[in-house]
Amino acid sequence: MTAHHRLDTVVDRPLIISPDHGEVVAVSDNSSDRSAFAMFGTLTGIATLSAALVVGGAGVGLLVDEATGAPHVFVFLGLALGTLAAFLATRSIIRRFFR
Repeated sequence: MTAHHRLDTVVDRPLIISPDHGEVVAVSDNSSDRSAFAMFGTLTGIATLSAALVVGGAGVGLLVDEATGAPHVFVFLGLALGTLAAFLATRSIIRRFFR
């Protein structure tokens, strides 16, 4: 920042304003702060979604096992499908976040 510019803050975002014309010359971006919160939200969402998919798959498998009288075959199938779904969802979220 040069000596002929002044620094103001508006809504917690530093602005560099030209003294000649009163125009905004540059806006300081605190993207590292926002990206930390965005990363936390993304990781929390991934954990919640993964748990719901795995537990949901096992739950559906358990219900099918009880209805058919099968010896826990569908519980393991539900766990496998829930884990696969959780992996694919996590991969999709991570790809979207880092684009």
